[in-house]
Amino acid sequence: MVTFDDLRKKIVDEKKIVIGYNRTLKKIKRGEVEKIFLAKNVPENIKKDIE
Repeated sequence: MVTFDDLRKKIVDEKKIVIGYNRTLKKIKRGEVEKIFLAKNVPENIKKDIE
């Protein structure tokens, strides 16, 4: 049985997903991002930086 944590690790290792504010901003600046998903409780200043 594959757990969510195992699947998440595999996706991160394959570089299909980026987790973290700083790494996400770097990828945005390089134009390497297709989609961004934000949590409901993300702070406003981070949300504005990403937008």
